Order: sequence, then C-alpha cells, then structure tokens
Amino acid sequence: GVIDQLNGVWVSDAQVLVYDGVSEEPLTYKVSEIVEDTRCVLSGQVFSNSDMYFAFYPADGIEGFADGIVTVEAAASQVADPARTFVSAAVTTDSVFTFSPIASYIKIKVITDDVRSVSIKAGAGEVICGKYQTTIYNPEVREITDAAEEIVLSAERETIAKGEYYVQVLPGDYSAVKLTVT
Repeated sequence: GVIDQLNGVWVSDAQVLVYDGVSEEPLTYKVSEIVEDTRCVLSGQVFSNSDMYFAFYPADGIEGFADGIVTVEAAASQVADPARTFVSAAVTTDSVFTFSPIASYIKIKVITDDVRSVSIKAGAGEVICGKYQTTIYNPEVREITDAAEEIVLSAERETIAKGEYYVQVLPGDYSAVKLTVT
C-alpha cells in the first residue's frame, strides 16, 4: 500500500501519477476504494497499453520523471502538517502496484506551546535539503541541486500545535542533526 504516516494507510481521494511509457504526459488516478487500510483501488482511464507502468504518490510529491529517473524535492521551507503524506513510487507490468518510499523523513515531536518554527541542520556543513534524482528501481541519490544546509519547519498559522511532525530531508547518513526551536 501507499505509505502515509509510515503505516501503509491510504488516503481517500488522494491523487496518484501514472506514467505508461507511451503517453507524453502522466495520467492522474484517484484513490477510489480503500480495502483493509493497506490496499486500494485507483480509478482513472487508460489511454495506451504499455508493457510497464510507473506510479508516484502523492501526485504532487515529485518534480519530474523520465527514463526511470525521478526528481524529488526536500524543500528548505516546510509547513508543519500532522497529516503529511509520504512520497512513494511503484513499477508494474500489470495492474497491481506495490509502493515503496523514495524520500526520507525526520520525525519531530513538539511538546510545548508557542513554537513558531524549528530549524533543522545536519552536522559539519552537510546538506540536508534540495532537489535530488533517484531511480525507481534502486532508491539512491544520484544528483543534488539547489542544496542547502538548513530546513525551517514553520506553522501554517501563528504557532505549531503540539504533536508529531515529519520533515522531508535528503536521503543519506548524517553525522549529527541539530534542532533550534523558536
């Protein structure tokens, strides 16, 4: 199933991008029926028969896809959202997709009121965000552009509510992670 809150729960009416390798533009499908929380039915129209299909969830989770390489962005500025959907991908030769994550996240727990933002930095000047390319077959970072050393998680309104939040970061190993709360 698609990974949402790291537990495989599908989000009703969520959109999934499907590339068929034939059409110039991807097709958008919708989660129309959820079965046992871990499986769902996608509804949409197929215009071209293909030997292979590539799918990405959520539809706005990727920047682009071509020749098996997907571009994903771990943004330098992110809004605290407890219902964040995790970026995942699937490839199939039939009509059954098995999704796997193609992004990495740091979990932050806000335990006090009046938090306006959280700054996240990796150790020793390591980059923690930017646009990166990975393959759908072997999710390893190939190229990073627009790299930065800090991510700022901010509130949608005035302050971040108490709760758990996931911040998307570049996949990789970090020597340390430093959080600054304001």
